[in-house]
Amino acid sequence: MDPAETEQLRHAISNQGIRVGQHEQVSSVPRAYAVRRTPFPANRVSPFPGILCRQPSRLLPSLHASVLTEKQRRYRQRRDADPEKRKKHLEKERERSMKDKDAGKKPSISELNEREKEAKRKYWRAAQAKSRRATAQLTATLEQCMTPPLSPEPAPEPAPGPSRLEFKDRGYGVLHESKYENSRDERERQIISQLVSGKIVKKYQLQKYGQRATGFPRRRWKTLERNPLLFTRKQKDRIPNTFKSKIREFYERDDVSRMTTGKKQPMTRLGVKKQKRLLVDSVLNLHKKFESENPHRALSYSLFCRLRPFWVIHPTMQDRDTCMCKVHENLGFVVDRQKQLNLIIDSSLERLTEEVACSTENKGCMYGECSSCNPQQLPSGF
Repeated sequence: MDPAETEQLRHAISNQGIRVGQHEQVSSVPRAYAVRRTPFPANRVSPFPGILCRQPSRLLPSLHASVLTEKQRRYRQRRDADPEKRKKHLEKERERSMKDKDAGKKPSISELNEREKEAKRKYWRAAQAKSRRATAQLTATLEQCMTPPLSPEPAPEPAPGPSRLEFKDRGYGVLHESKYENSRDERERQIISQLVSGKIVKKYQLQKYGQRATGFPRRRWKTLERNPLLFTRKQKDRIPNTFKSKIREFYERDDVSRMTTGKKQPMTRLGVKKQKRLLVDSVLNLHKKFESENPHRALSYSLFCRLRPFWVIHPTMQDRDTCMCKVHENLGFVVDRQKQLNLIIDSSLERLTEEVACSTENKGCMYGECSSCNPQQLPSGF
């Protein structure tokens, strides 16, 4: 160890609270010992004569690791400098690798599964790329060192230009000015126009600054002052209002929904107050009924549900005036199961009643007292 490194290590050890004699060589000391307040045991002696200590203590982990790393690097450097030692080292490494391979510690790539093969190849590619970068960097360094320097020429002085802050502000200004011009969505343009033409902007007289900051055209500004709602784009509705009114009237029919009579049952939305109406059938059956009454106009089920008025709702348990006992509810389950087994064609109780009974408005047919209804049978799926 040269004197400079010895002095550096001595300084590092002294910072840890360790006293080292000036006449001793630090290279012979494998570890350092710090001075503590506790007395040194009588039966133990100091292992190194040049170090005055009371109780052993290691160096800091970072300093100790750096010393070991430097020591190993110098050992490898001395070993690689000697061809015979390097050859013996490579032979030992080769023998150790063969032993590990025979023992199964390092399986070949053919013995790995697909995932392990891909990970191994990925590691090889990264190592090869790292080696190529190191070789290229070393080659460039050697070429730079071996290339003779050119004749010294005075470098041209850079021309004075704008400062970085001015350039940054100018770049942000261009970005803000292009916001309105580059916005393709009309809704986004409407938002920018509302921001620029707001009351706060007019109050503090910042209209021109807002136009310049967002690229808002002056032509639209003048038009916006005359008619603020001119640029509100109207959506094209494929369904005419007359057809929507017809659907609303269908929902409000007494055979489709019934009106509640409670005083506290009105519904209000967006300032519109309506009395609550309860559907008498499912929306799916009502949609089929509406299609049968209006065969000339096709209407999807989702649109039919979306156009339902907000005051026409599905009845809950409290809103029902009919019973939901086991006898009456099981009839619907029985019909659904017979439909799954193809015993009947339709699972709607209303249509099955129309098929069996002569008339749904006759009391005798509904109570099973009509003699002409009994011979009729349900249409089978077979």
